[in-house]
Amino acid sequence: MSEQTYQVVDPHIHLFDLSKGEYAWLGQLEQTKRRLIYRDFGFSDIRLREPFTLTKCVHIEAGFNNQHPQKEIAHWENAHHVYLSTVQNNENSFAEQTPLQFASIANADLFQAPDTFEYHSNSALKMGSCKGFRHIIDGQIVALWENENARINLRHLNKLACIFELQVSVTTHQALDTLLEVITQHPHLHFVLNHAGFMPFSSISGQAFKWWCQVIESLSQSQQSRQSQQSKNLSIKLSGFEMHKKEYETDELLPALDRIFSSFGQAQIMMASNFPLCLYRLSYQDYWQQAFNLCQQLQVNKRALLGENAARIYF
Repeated sequence: MSEQTYQVVDPHIHLFDLSKGEYAWLGQLEQTKRRLIYRDFGFSDIRLREPFTLTKCVHIEAGFNNQHPQKEIAHWENAHHVYLSTVQNNENSFAEQTPLQFASIANADLFQAPDTFEYHSNSALKMGSCKGFRHIIDGQIVALWENENARINLRHLNKLACIFELQVSVTTHQALDTLLEVITQHPHLHFVLNHAGFMPFSSISGQAFKWWCQVIESLSQSQQSRQSQQSKNLSIKLSGFEMHKKEYETDELLPALDRIFSSFGQAQIMMASNFPLCLYRLSYQDYWQQAFNLCQQLQVNKRALLGENAARIYF
């Protein structure tokens, strides 16, 4: 491999097959966003050109079938097999990027009756690609933790020692305390904070930015008591910037990203695309060029942040 080639592992993509899946949320998008992403997206849509090579990706559940989450995993495992076969038989394809390895995260409804939840989660994890689950919490972490089913189901996931995608917005001290309690009480569950905990684009002197920094620092301190890197159970994905500001500038990201690295170091952090939502702002190729440029500006390990950390956590 050339010294100027960077192996990318994208730990946060969403694949869509509109003819087979449900995707109710896509129909609720505002018109400009809907025009950009309301269509099928498969493995052929996430190829990269030099200086990048996409070697691995992680599909995060996208509402394909929330009642039977294992069906989404099965669908994309089959699509991945077909994709690899097609590329292998096409000499003019991006052959240097194959075989593209694939992992997946299934939907989880933590409010389900525990026996139903256990059946679905166990069924999903028996599938080769599935590494864990996501329940979109957003601002409801307190209500979640107060729910008996959710507490039982989180204990079950902890026994499975899998990944839990933590898509949560922390806006109060009670929510922060609850989040810290959830992470602490499930030491075998590897939490991955999606979209950098919805970091703000507001002024660094503003209250929103100061509060977000307090959340990040509290999360970091909760990990420092763990004796080794292997025992830490929280990682962070730097992604989803376009969800808050469609036309953001790269320089706007730097203060918050610098704070994350100063609090967590580099080993627990991954760059991720949130494809296809990143298309609100940038093409897939340009997104990874932006990620590379950010690593240079922040003076962090590009190979680790673009691929090696995500490979260690998901593969």
